Amino acid sequence: MDYLENLLKQAGADHLMSFELKETLVEHAAGNLRVLKTWEPFKGYPLYSQDETDDPIVIIKLFDPTSGATWYLTEYDPKEKIAFGFVTGLHENELGYISLAEIESIKGPLGIGIEQDLYFVQKLLYESGNK
Repeated sequence: MDYLENLLKQAGADHLMSFELKETLVEHAAGNLRVLKTWEPFKGYPLYSQDETDDPIVIIKLFDPTSGATWYLTEYDPKEKIAFGFVTGLHENELGYISLAEIESIKGPLGIGIEQDLYFVQKLLYESGNK
């Protein structure tokens, strides 16, 4: 933490960042940050639980802060670390299965990985602007 704090002070930006953001950056630098803070929201939504609906509920939103990629997750299997959802901002927008182990291994510029949108409110997939 001291190293990051010193960098922020040298850049004159230490006062612009919240404590939580500083902690997140430290965790990223240490390689300890997991994509999702908790899988609790998926308790009622195992894989295949929303197969019968045309407009599934998006439980969690992930995004790449260094590009336009966004993942809208609707179901999850914690044993296999496989989710189902919609991804946009890559080569093609696509509905399908997503390996969270693979998502967690992605490191973009500056070593920043995929983030969970902690302010995302669960909503129907098409209400999220995805058709």
